[in-house]
Amino acid sequence: MKRLNINIIKGAVFFFSLFLITSCDKNFEEINSNPNGIDPNTASPRRVMATVQIYAFGEPRFITWRGNIIYSSQFAHHYVYNFADMAWFPGTAYTNNQGWTDNVWESSNIKVAGHLNALRELLDPEEDKEEVAVVKIISGWFYQKMTDMYGDIPYTDVAKPRTEVAYKPTYDAQKDIYKTIIEDLGAQMDVLQGASELSFSTGDFLYQSSPANWIAFANTLRLRMALRSRDAFEAAGEGAFINGVITDALANPLIDESNEAVFHRAQEGLFLSDPNELMGGHEDVWFSFEYNQARWVLSDKVVNILQDNNDPRLEKIAMEPDSVPGVYTGLEPNLVAPPKYGYVSKPTGLLRGEEKNDPVPAYIITAAESYFLQAEAALLGFAGDAESLYQSGIKAHMSYAGVDEADADNFITTEPIASLSGSTAENLEKVWRQRWLALLNNGYEAWALVRRTNLIPDQVGTQYLSNITDGSVPSRLVYPTSELTLNADNVAAANGGKPDLMTTSVWWDVD
Repeated sequence: MKRLNINIIKGAVFFFSLFLITSCDKNFEEINSNPNGIDPNTASPRRVMATVQIYAFGEPRFITWRGNIIYSSQFAHHYVYNFADMAWFPGTAYTNNQGWTDNVWESSNIKVAGHLNALRELLDPEEDKEEVAVVKIISGWFYQKMTDMYGDIPYTDVAKPRTEVAYKPTYDAQKDIYKTIIEDLGAQMDVLQGASELSFSTGDFLYQSSPANWIAFANTLRLRMALRSRDAFEAAGEGAFINGVITDALANPLIDESNEAVFHRAQEGLFLSDPNELMGGHEDVWFSFEYNQARWVLSDKVVNILQDNNDPRLEKIAMEPDSVPGVYTGLEPNLVAPPKYGYVSKPTGLLRGEEKNDPVPAYIITAAESYFLQAEAALLGFAGDAESLYQSGIKAHMSYAGVDEADADNFITTEPIASLSGSTAENLEKVWRQRWLALLNNGYEAWALVRRTNLIPDQVGTQYLSNITDGSVPSRLVYPTSELTLNADNVAAANGGKPDLMTTSVWWDVD
């Protein structure tokens, strides 16, 4: 992928400083209607689009560290914090820090939802219909991420121009949110068919205003959501609807190596001058935190799946422990007596960046994930050659990891895990595990995958710390304090009135 133009990014960063909403104690609806934000009479859609993408895809520290790493990636058993000499996050990984939960919700809605709504105000629904389509696609991606973390969330009352946002929004059922987004993604694909370059120009950091790429993004997102929710829709008697979506998605352009949704974070201007300083908004969390502050290590499940299958990605992803060179050792979360940091494998620069000014990109939807989604669909009886798609997914992730093509081909040829030779259930598990591995650094999607597929067993036994989920992977994040205080009645009705607990399953998690 191309590096971003630094001058463009510097201009965008300056713009952020003018319009950043700094209050983090407001509730959802106030965030979206804050009159002190962007002035629609003077702001440029190009610059607001840049703002949206930096905050949505690049993610500032509050969201990345808490939402992606501490919560989602640990819940998915990608990364682990609780080694013996860890000061920042000791104890069980299956826990809730309400301040951190609050920040994931509030920072996301201040920095993403608020700016998306402001951008809608700047665009004319008729003259800018293609640009509006892209905004709606990004909005669909954002609200899919949010509802997957929390379950029912405000959607109808807030996903609109700021002047129309309800003061105390109701919480839409996750099923309704999913169906609306899935249908809307299809509608926006139709709008973009045959469109020329979009007017966002340099403000579109992800796809440089290519309608064709945005169509592939929307369609792959649609396939992801449809497969995730298929069992739940079928249980609700809407199997024909969701199976029709999957069939249609497979017949339209999907992401491959030519149009991956990879967001390259800025190389200048978004970092702190001192990586040990924990204030600021856009410092490179992956590099500066891992090396200098909140260190994390690879899980035993990541290291084992690579090591046990002679996978050439092992040395590309994992480092030998400082205190025991010559071996690779992952760490299981929630252990009563974990080893020290120096005895466990850390992630390589591929996953955390090699240096402060060369940050690791954000992989939003990759070719590997797209191929694994298609392989899953094929195994379920839809179009496609499941094994060919599965192996394409493995090769795509190996290419990302820097594995030589010959080594990748040898792995495909010689390792049993690289072929789909078992029952449908066994083959689905292979596809899910490889997709899970390819989602490293995208904790949100990895956590959603393990919840739906039960890839991570419950932790039962005296070797594990006692926690609020009794050893099972958390099902959701709890709602923030601001909503519990200012929008209590609507919160109480959310998730069908079920308790606001980390063990309350989201709608699509039917098993």
